[in-house]
Amino acid sequence: MERLVFSGNSTIEDVTTNRRIRSSGSSRVRGAIECQSFKSSGTLKGIAEISTEVDFNCSGTFRLDGSITSGNDIKTSGSTRISGEVTARNNFRSSGTFKVLGLLTTGGRARFSGSTTCSSGVEIKGILKTSGTFKSSNINVKQGFWGRGKVNVFNDITSQKVVDLEGGTKIGGSITAEDVFFEFRNKFRRFRYWSVVLLQFIKRVRYSYWIKGNIYAINSVDIDRSIIEGDIKSRNAKLGRFTKVNGTIYYVDKCEIHKKAKLARKPIKINLEDLKI
Repeated sequence: MERLVFSGNSTIEDVTTNRRIRSSGSSRVRGAIECQSFKSSGTLKGIAEISTEVDFNCSGTFRLDGSITSGNDIKTSGSTRISGEVTARNNFRSSGTFKVLGLLTTGGRARFSGSTTCSSGVEIKGILKTSGTFKSSNINVKQGFWGRGKVNVFNDITSQKVVDLEGGTKIGGSITAEDVFFEFRNKFRRFRYWSVVLLQFIKRVRYSYWIKGNIYAINSVDIDRSIIEGDIKSRNAKLGRFTKVNGTIYYVDKCEIHKKAKLARKPIKINLEDLKI
């Protein structure tokens, strides 16, 4: 496939082509850009709507007042800021600093590392994995959410599978999922668990997970080092010693509460038909 190459100081304006566009150096974009694929390295700025049949890739410094729609994958690295919506028919991957003001949507999986801000939220049909610092208005994911590092969600997290978080977390709304896990649930982490427990005693214990709303889980909730302002409702619930629940715990089969966990009310056993998520 032939390429359209823009290098040095260049302007890309109102281009419709079945070729690949490659930009390097310092470029400006304007208008509607439609192409087979788009790749930018160096510095790119401008006001445009970019649409590709297959992949979109940017590295270096990328500043776009507009939206991006990719017929396949989107990959960003370096420093990226996009004012409009970002849509990938397949997968999305970002490293470095990434900020999008519009909604980010993928038809496949998404992976973020570094510093990420999604001001209007994300809708992911595959799995979502984050590391570093991740901020979002809300999260709607079908195949599960694994968050490592700092996660700050201003509204709700909704997942048809697991929500598994490890690190500092603030959720301004509720979590709805099949299973909800906050740190230390795997046996191979046991040594690390006791190391952190010892450190917490030295530091007088620090809560790492704060949920303003409720936690709803079809199967299990297994959490520690958490403050839950609302209720917990799940089939099985397990709460570690560094857990505080200001609402009520509703469970169907099993409820394991560490004797030093802090509960505002006694857990209530419910019937399976009452577990409505």
